[in-house]
Amino acid sequence: YEQNFEPGFEWVAGKIPERQPWTYKHSVGRLLIVAGSRGFTGAAVMVCMGAARSGAGIITLACPESLNPVFEQKLTEIITRPVAETGSGSLHFDSATAILGLAKEADAIVIGPGISREASTIHLVRELLKQAGIPVILDADGLQALSGPHDIKENAKYAVPDMIITPHSGELSAIMGIERIKLEDRIEINMEASRRFGAVSVLKGARTVISATPGILPEDPGQEKKDGPTAGKAQIDPTVTYINPTGNWGMASAGTGDILAGIIGSLVCQGMEPVEAAVCGTYIHGLSADIITRKTSRTSMIATDLLEGLKEVFLEIENIKYTKEV
Repeated sequence: YEQNFEPGFEWVAGKIPERQPWTYKHSVGRLLIVAGSRGFTGAAVMVCMGAARSGAGIITLACPESLNPVFEQKLTEIITRPVAETGSGSLHFDSATAILGLAKEADAIVIGPGISREASTIHLVRELLKQAGIPVILDADGLQALSGPHDIKENAKYAVPDMIITPHSGELSAIMGIERIKLEDRIEINMEASRRFGAVSVLKGARTVISATPGILPEDPGQEKKDGPTAGKAQIDPTVTYINPTGNWGMASAGTGDILAGIIGSLVCQGMEPVEAAVCGTYIHGLSADIITRKTSRTSMIATDLLEGLKEVFLEIENIKYTKEV
């Protein structure tokens, strides 16, 4: 690789969409989340709350129908839509029509946290990738939809415009068809994943790396506006890698990745470009952990603690963005 970019707090704050006094919920993003299965309701709860604490206006959760009572109890602010499920309590392929209907009313979709690796469920994910027609954040078990023949032409048929994938090293190894990712190879392999799947790739870990092909370079605010789906987008240098400077080892706890997917999904549905949403979301996620561990033990930190940290991060962002109350 030829260049790296480490975002700073002021750069991140400047990228977060500004709100006006007349802002209302429909104007700040509608996010659809496809998550959860029997035994993994927590993953769905955490991705939803990560999105809610990051400013999404309306969040809808598509969940297995038998689990809806759980989510009705746990998710006061989230709309739940129960859909068809398998015998083991995961999302069934037959739910595709219902979920695609919900996607028509959304600005972005997060797919994957806690959905299981049931064949019917992964088949469903592939169908959603082909037909959703809106930006997709693909996380956790949802990444299994990219596994299979490791040929670029085969993988490309599952790619969608404006997709973000958020694997850890084990998940990226699986979808790339390699045994193990060495520490020194993380940047190179993540860049290859971005090219192969036509997505922004967020390789989670200590010093998370984000590769963006295509996307917008952080130094370039965007080319002159033009018509069409690429309006305002600049050309990406495929050799750039974004390296996240925030976070700590207290984040090595189940559920932190679900919250990250929610944060990124929230920023995308608010209108941020996928690459910027991925970079800013990762920074904010890590900073929320850094804030929490100023007050308490890293060893004792759990994923839901990050939700408290998010409130403080966004307060600091508002202090930079707004000179008076709005």
